[in-house]
Amino acid sequence: MTDTDPDERSPATEASESATELSPLLTALRETEERHNGDAVAGSTREREQLLRAVAEAVVTEPAAAVDGEPFDASVGGLARDLGREAQRAVARALSAAAADRADTIAREIDTVRPLLDTDDPVVAAWVAGALGRVAETHADAVAPAAVDLAALAEHENRTVRHNAVEALAAVAQECPGAVAPAADALRPLLSANDVAIQHNATGVFGVLAATHPDAVTPAAETIADLRSHGERAVQQVAAGTLARLAQERSDVVESVTD
Repeated sequence: MTDTDPDERSPATEASESATELSPLLTALRETEERHNGDAVAGSTREREQLLRAVAEAVVTEPAAAVDGEPFDASVGGLARDLGREAQRAVARALSAAAADRADTIAREIDTVRPLLDTDDPVVAAWVAGALGRVAETHADAVAPAAVDLAALAEHENRTVRHNAVEALAAVAQECPGAVAPAADALRPLLSANDVAIQHNATGVFGVLAATHPDAVTPAAETIADLRSHGERAVQQVAAGTLARLAQERSDVVESVTD
């Protein structure tokens, strides 16, 4: 039978077909976990990695399929096992692709996902930080414990890792500023970074903290004041707003850096 022309398929049809393809893989992964009861017996690690990579590739191809393709949780839970480099990359990319649709699952498995931030592979770190940033938009409290790990990536040599980590911290700060306040020292150098997007996001984090944790912001007040003359208007505006909020809590500090 000739397949339907892709241009004639509805999004619902595409998602349904992708979910149908993904479901057996997820079921096989769950059965593998149950059969070995989490033990890394001979062959089980290789089998698990092959299944995780297959699931990851399917999710990246059609992220919405993960919504219907239960048990998606099994693929996230599988991260608790030691994985090879390529398997980690594949699964990290899938987490990022599915983060919007399965934020609830990733939020529940935060203790499993969080260790992936502590990696020497910038590809994995970037994908996972990006995923947590999207999850934090709706589940900031779940991602809050990872704030310290994200802060550790704030000065990573890889720009994408830095950018995703700061964006994730900004999302967490909106609902859980207390979790991000300890990261202020790590974020302060980013205010002088040669990267407008990172400067903007870091200043925005300080803007949130200014209203709730002004003591964490005061050491950066002078640098933030200087950003009011930044070449980019967006940075100027967020810097001015941050100082305005800080002035409500520490007017003496703001006066000392703006006189």
